Amino acid sequence: MLSLIRLVALVVLPALRAPGTAWADNQPKPARNIFYMDPAWPPAVLTQVLGPSPECVGAKAIGKAGHVAGFETGRQAVLVLWQSEDERAPDLSLPSGKDFTWMEAMGRKVAGPPAKLSSSLTYLLGRSGRAVELLRKIAR
Repeated sequence: MLSLIRLVALVVLPALRAPGTAWADNQPKPARNIFYMDPAWPPAVLTQVLGPSPECVGAKAIGKAGHVAGFETGRQAVLVLWQSEDERAPDLSLPSGKDFTWMEAMGRKVAGPPAKLSSSLTYLLGRSGRAVELLRKIAR
């Protein structure tokens, strides 16, 4: 299931923003879309966090096993972080504070950044317009 979420985050969503396509035209009706079935199901959380028209600002590796993808949604910056399943988690210096909201894969807010990445998605939400800056800071 997490591989499906990663595929959507890194391949499908940016492809929908490609020239000649319109995100709204590619949106299936909620009743027919598996991503909208259960609001606490990880793909549903991803679609709720990213909203109807996210713009992918980049994706990078963090060390050998970590990954991060950045999006601007119009109302907030969103980073999606995870690591490869069978790899050692990279050491990270992640932002924290009142300007950021951290969420785990099921959409529950957590007190601060994770100590280590895992194969489950982690979301960093920040002010709109900061996704590129946050992506650069994390993916060093």
